[in-house]
Amino acid sequence: ASEATGDYQDAIDNYASASGMNTLFKGSAVSQSETLLLTGETDKALEILKKLEKQNPYDTNRKAIMATAYIEKGDIAQAAKYVKSAGKNAPKNSKVLEARAQVLLSTGRVAEAFKLIDQMSEVGPFFAAKLNELGIKLSKAGKSKSALAVYQKAHKVVRPELRHKISMNAALACRRLKAFDMALKYLARAEKEYGSKFDKLVKLRKSLLVQKRKV
Repeated sequence: ASEATGDYQDAIDNYASASGMNTLFKGSAVSQSETLLLTGETDKALEILKKLEKQNPYDTNRKAIMATAYIEKGDIAQAAKYVKSAGKNAPKNSKVLEARAQVLLSTGRVAEAFKLIDQMSEVGPFFAAKLNELGIKLSKAGKSKSALAVYQKAHKVVRPELRHKISMNAALACRRLKAFDMALKYLARAEKEYGSKFDKLVKLRKSLLVQKRKV
């Protein structure tokens, strides 16, 4: 109830005092920690995860999300430690694969990360957001080809309701490459995936058409 009302501190206290958490409660706590990561509240997420660690030090999903939290804190060594530990129990676990891919991306081992992503069928919202964020960073840094490669990988594994964001950013990466026909194709896909009128996509289409005519 505490987390449903957004009272995270009360929820943390409840997690800490619950000596016999049932499976549903533990799963909810792990899920809540991932939501906190998505909203940038890394310290709160870690607080919950550390409490859960005392309750059950062997939980694979909790270890994988803990690794992700440490990546957000910039502690890649600690993240790698948790990924390794989680991987011993379940090397093909989706959360483990996501965390391992994030460690690889954080250390510049992009090709290895891409191979891992190819093993995934669908990723969680946090990893999807990180892939999108990586593509944006690469594109803004003038590495639009690399950004496009990230978006192409991401599009295969993100949930359907998130794909329009990936397609839109792929269109932007193509625009930076002056590949306007390809940009318009990605934009058309984004419009189809969104399923209704989206002002940002309409404005982007107009901008692309103007730029294309100038070339």
